[in-house]
Amino acid sequence: MMIKTSLRYLSIIALSLSASFAMAAQYNLQAEQSSLHFVSIKNDNVAETHHFSELSGSIDKEGKVTIRIELASVETHIAIRNERMQSLFFNVAKMPQATISAHLSKALLKQLKSGAVLDQVLPVTIELHGKQKTQDSDLRIAVLANGDVQVSTQNPLIIDAADFGLADGIEQLRDIAGLKSITRIVPVTATLLFSSSK
Repeated sequence: MMIKTSLRYLSIIALSLSASFAMAAQYNLQAEQSSLHFVSIKNDNVAETHHFSELSGSIDKEGKVTIRIELASVETHIAIRNERMQSLFFNVAKMPQATISAHLSKALLKQLKSGAVLDQVLPVTIELHGKQKTQDSDLRIAVLANGDVQVSTQNPLIIDAADFGLADGIEQLRDIAGLKSITRIVPVTATLLFSSSK
């Protein structure tokens, strides 16, 4: 009887430890099951949704989240506009990547057990064209039944192109397309899926 009780006790401890250290290994982004979209608004009230098709990233053992965006993979669903975005706006020949980063605290990591769904406001840092800006983002972090971690924006990140020295690029796009206006303010949304590398 005592042996059975001890074994049961040890099993409970083992399960608790495995749940508490669910984030002990690095998690890698599953690009095909992740998405990052942004919205442009032209001529005051015409909104169009675009996305990037090439993403990579990870959550490391310390809880640092890093997402790398290949700017040449911008997809606007119009080939000539893709080319203009790549050359006139992002200047991918010189600056091919953007990064988004955040940090999950140790206290937050301990809550990430199977089935957990956590809503958190976390500082998110965007690095684009050699400039950085940090702003709070309303995120939902969910641990799926298979142990994967999904991070998604509950509200869009609002990015001002001028903060990254891209206002002139917007003006070039507006001029070459013969538009009355293209807004500098860009809402960005993301759904990111990470799987353990262990």
